[in-house]
Amino acid sequence: MSCVAITTVSDITTVSDITAGDYIALRRRAASLSVADVAWMVAGRAEDRRVFANLLIEWEADLSVPSPAYLRTLQNAFRIDPYIFRQLVTGIGDPEICRACGCSALDACHDDAHGACAWATPAHDLCTTCAIRGAHPRGA
Repeated sequence: MSCVAITTVSDITTVSDITAGDYIALRRRAASLSVADVAWMVAGRAEDRRVFANLLIEWEADLSVPSPAYLRTLQNAFRIDPYIFRQLVTGIGDPEICRACGCSALDACHDDAHGACAWATPAHDLCTTCAIRGAHPRGA
């Protein structure tokens, strides 16, 4: 899976700034999906799509946390590392995720030119794919 770096989450300068909602948004955007795209992928009826889109907006704003069932539903639409997500929700552990696209060691980016990404920084907070593309969140 190719990764698309996110530069619109402007407050993210370190991994410690990333919330569970930020992580969902980073991974969704890295997959080049809008909220509406995800809702179309996971819900059949128009009303269900509206409800799911509102839930996704709520989760990305950290107003609530998706249940395990909803997290699996999100994983059907785009890649989310459940271990990283759990660390961000509980605050337990020190997640190693790219601050530009949200990838992790267990959920690496991949592009045809360079293959799977690796860590570009000693802090394990920027992947090589994003570093090559010069993708850094504003303020980094």
